[in-house]
Amino acid sequence: MRVKAQACDTACMTDAGPDAEGTTREQELLRENAALRTRIAELEARLAAIPMPPPPIGDAAPRNAPPISPPDARTTAPSRSDALTAEQFIGRRVVPFVGAIAVLGAVGYLVNYAIEIGLIGRVPPEARFALGVLIGLGSLAIGEFVRRRGAPGAATGLDAAGVGAVMVSVALGVFTLNIFSPSSGAWVAGAAAVLAAAWSLRSGSVAVAIVALIGVYAMPAGVGLVSDEPRSAGILLALALAIGLATHLVGGTRFAPARYLAIAAAIVLGAPVLYSLQAGEEAFCFALAWWFLVIGECTLAAQRGTDARGNAIVALMASGGLVLVEIGTWPSGLIGGITVELLPSIAGGVLLGGALLLRPMAFDPKDDEERASLGQEGIAIGTACGMLSRTFAALALALGIGGLVFLVGSGLHAVVLVGTAAAACWIGRRYALLPFDLVAVMFGSVGTFLGIFHAIEAAATKTSFALPWAPTIDLSVQWSAEVAALGVAVGCAYAMGSLLRLPWSAGLLVPAMAIGWCAFSVRLLPGIFGCALLVVPAMVVAWIPRARIATIVGALLPCMLAGAWWFGRSMDVAWGPGRSGTVELIAVVVPWIAAVLLLSRHPAFGRAREAMSRLCVVASGGAVAFVAAVMGSHAGFDGIDAGFSVVIGLAIASAIVTVVARLAREAAALDAGLLLAGGMIATCGILGLSRLFTRDAIDWAPALEFTALGASVAALAIGAAMSRSFGLAATRRDALAAAVAFAIAPFLVLLLSAIMGSPLAPAAAVGCLVLVGVAELVLGFRWNLAALRWSGLACFGVLVLRLYAVDLADAPMLVRIGLLFVSGIVLVGTGIAYARITRTTA
Repeated sequence: MRVKAQACDTACMTDAGPDAEGTTREQELLRENAALRTRIAELEARLAAIPMPPPPIGDAAPRNAPPISPPDARTTAPSRSDALTAEQFIGRRVVPFVGAIAVLGAVGYLVNYAIEIGLIGRVPPEARFALGVLIGLGSLAIGEFVRRRGAPGAATGLDAAGVGAVMVSVALGVFTLNIFSPSSGAWVAGAAAVLAAAWSLRSGSVAVAIVALIGVYAMPAGVGLVSDEPRSAGILLALALAIGLATHLVGGTRFAPARYLAIAAAIVLGAPVLYSLQAGEEAFCFALAWWFLVIGECTLAAQRGTDARGNAIVALMASGGLVLVEIGTWPSGLIGGITVELLPSIAGGVLLGGALLLRPMAFDPKDDEERASLGQEGIAIGTACGMLSRTFAALALALGIGGLVFLVGSGLHAVVLVGTAAAACWIGRRYALLPFDLVAVMFGSVGTFLGIFHAIEAAATKTSFALPWAPTIDLSVQWSAEVAALGVAVGCAYAMGSLLRLPWSAGLLVPAMAIGWCAFSVRLLPGIFGCALLVVPAMVVAWIPRARIATIVGALLPCMLAGAWWFGRSMDVAWGPGRSGTVELIAVVVPWIAAVLLLSRHPAFGRAREAMSRLCVVASGGAVAFVAAVMGSHAGFDGIDAGFSVVIGLAIASAIVTVVARLAREAAALDAGLLLAGGMIATCGILGLSRLFTRDAIDWAPALEFTALGASVAALAIGAAMSRSFGLAATRRDALAAAVAFAIAPFLVLLLSAIMGSPLAPAAAVGCLVLVGVAELVLGFRWNLAALRWSGLACFGVLVLRLYAVDLADAPMLVRIGLLFVSGIVLVGTGIAYARITRTTA
């Protein structure tokens, strides 16, 4: 490279020619450059010829060298040696934690025992309260000692036990010792929760914060503060919510469980507090104050780049709770009024301002250079702010429109909310925005369930008419604007199930789909024909190839409920006091069978389609068999004879399914037909065994037995012929042959009992079983058929049963305390020792 550079420089000097006059300075610079290059090349050659000695081992750094600063813990990835293996995690964390809980249990049992024997009863109440507090503080001190000895798992357990002991002491001071009034006890618990939250941040223990939150949330409800002093209860809930949010804001993502617990508990416990407040303006202020706490913490966390997804989820939870507050005012009217009804609209305006505030901070680096300039912290802030700004925008749209729902009548509430959900669904699909998908799910669910409430509450007009082909059936239709609104809401929910961008978000709508359609069906057609209406979504969705699995599941669940409802109604019709309604049962089961068979073939099931087809065909065959049983019951057949109706129904269903499967060349349906044949054989075998163990003849019907046996043989012959000509079910034929081998003896017992018209005598029963068993064993060994040998052994087992069944007729309290305490100490000590050993060997 240097030779080439020199050649280039020389060429430049040579090609200058006469035009180079006046540029003497440039020529001199070029000559100096060439000379310098030549000198550098000579020096490099001399340096390469000098051998370099190896560096001395253990050479100390120069005295004047600047000190080397340790790497920043925030930018350095943790080493592999710091990560705990599964064994170390159990030994150092789980074992001592369980030991600490055991020690706490021993202390609790000891205190209880002391109370029972009257030892603590002699101590003044104030001293008992102080003793409980001292036990809690002592647990915290021991936890700090154990933490410094290298057992953080035990320290966490002891910290949680200490905070729990303090909270329990406060509760005892209210309920048992009568030291505090309910209001004072709640405030003492709140102050203890503040100190516990500070201790949890200092020690990094999430369990301590959770125990503190449970205590401070339980006190207002436990002491009756919610109903007696709702204002104090609302302030305490705000304090507890602020504690949970502050731990997350200061402690980071690690304290996310405390954050979610605080918000969920505030939503659950805030409803009765708002209900107890008589003034709507007070409820309005409390609800907005709780909501502002959550939204403000989300905004601050996003600006710090903490927990981007969690901020969006928390904003959704809080806004959903605000909507539920407004919905709760509609039926009661206790805290209603224009003020509370404007809650979502005001919140929507605030969220729109928050979205505009966070939007400039939503950095989206386009390339590696911009990413490097932002750094990890800048990227985290940009991601969190961008996600939360999109969430705020989606919630602003939803609350802004949904908050004005009170302007329309109650019958249209569901339509407005679900319409808002449909608009959010379209925006989320069009612009690939997850927050709008979640808003669609939330408002779709809320709108559907609100429609259910209004449809059930409203009085509907009733119209009755009879079907022309069945004048004995009275079909009653109940109709109202609320029922129509519910139908529209459920239809939109089913449509959104296939239009939402993400399948898992569509799956969240399944409960609204299924429960909403069930309520609509029952409200529109009360009685057994409401059961028939449940299968309509399945019949419609079956013809939509692009329907997603969520929509299909939402249509399948009402079908399953319809089957259970029909079965229960059939039981009442067959064996209830009225014994009527067979025509209605047949009219309902036909669309149900059509719906499940059509839906089982939907392309969305993928590889599971064949399994679903088999299952639905078998279920349909079972329904046919049950109809036969109901008809047999109406004909007067009870007990064992009613089972023969089931056998005949299974035989008919099996024959029809196998023939149709053969013509349509459907292997799955053929397998289902053979399964129905197997169920027929099993049912007939159970009936044969029942005859074998029957002593008295009750309601004997030999003709029905002959019919059931003939139908079984015919169904088996048809199944064998169809499977043989199909050429795909050799293994199934073998399995069916094995089932027949096991059923030979019961079939023979049925045949003999039908011929004799009475139960078999002991000699005939024993002889039948012996002959069949010996023959099956002999043929099984000769033909090398294991099924025959096993069935022969089964015959001898039944013979033994026939002969024997028919022919021959806690620890003391002190021990518990000692075991808990000793085991807990041993576990804690094991955790400490395990931590030291693993740290030494690492």
